[in-house]
Amino acid sequence: MEWSEPSRTVRVGVARMDGHVTIRVAGELDIASVPVLARELHRAVARPARCWT
Repeated sequence: MEWSEPSRTVRVGVARMDGHVTIRVAGELDIASVPVLARELHRAVARPARCWT
């Protein structure tokens, strides 16, 4: 699993296997974490794969 650079409140992990994407979120989800989460979700879906949340 590749983890995003840590912010003050949240980290996002993305793993790819057999054409699927697994996204894990650790930490506080609040307005301050939106940019980190949005960036990582956009990166995850930019490459073709099936996403499970």
